[in-house]
Amino acid sequence: MDNNKILKRAGSLKVEGNKSKLHAWQDLEKRMDGAPKHRSYKKLVWGTTSVAAAAIVVFILLIVRPTTYQTLAGEKTTITLPDNSLIYLNAGTTLKINTWNWDTKRAVSLDGEAFFVVTPGASFSVESVNGTVKVLGTEFNVYSRQNHYTVDCYSGKVNVTHPRHDQSVNLIANEGVRLNEDNQFTTKYTLNSEHAKSWFAGQFFYESAPLQLVFDEIERQFGYTVKIETDISSRYYSGHFTDENLTTALELVCVPMGINFSIVKEEDDKIIRLH
Repeated sequence: MDNNKILKRAGSLKVEGNKSKLHAWQDLEKRMDGAPKHRSYKKLVWGTTSVAAAAIVVFILLIVRPTTYQTLAGEKTTITLPDNSLIYLNAGTTLKINTWNWDTKRAVSLDGEAFFVVTPGASFSVESVNGTVKVLGTEFNVYSRQNHYTVDCYSGKVNVTHPRHDQSVNLIANEGVRLNEDNQFTTKYTLNSEHAKSWFAGQFFYESAPLQLVFDEIERQFGYTVKIETDISSRYYSGHFTDENLTTALELVCVPMGINFSIVKEEDDKIIRLH
């Protein structure tokens, strides 16, 4: 500010109390020019450091955060991993992939059903709430939904472990294992070659499977909500259905089980009633 203006302004002001002219002049400068313009160097450095540290934390979280894939009802997809391994996701499945250090730790987390074609290399693991599958290079299918868990090995060799029990099972080509109602691994079984990878082609085969699981799959494949108005809690189904036509699929499941069904479509609501 121009000195003449300051002096003119100062001349019209009174010195308050017992302040000296020097103190009065300093007060005037503060009022004319605002607060001091110089920051503390220590505060500036601390503020810059804090911002940098926060940026590093955010950067690390973004890198470490797994990549997530989700398929909706009636949707299937194929994922190619950094090592060219392939994962085929069935409908209604969530897959999380650890990509930030993939070369040293090939690990994925699964909730749903997926078929894996793993490129040979470092250990590859598929983790879920029901168990962990470890391989080096092979082809296998994992079904993990709620407390139902099945692993089928089509080539190579896999190791399946239970997260809460001291159980470990080795599977070779054409062998499978599942959790039973006591949450224990069953005796290994031989895969049916005619049914192998059938869900890829939209065909779903069952052998003494809980009927609830069958209708859960129909929900996922067709995008309908199944409302069950009859007791099926202790009923099991052996047979199959395809995802080509909803009515045909329901007839294949319901008729041999003596269950009546109706299909209701009202605006956004798509419902199957079982009675």
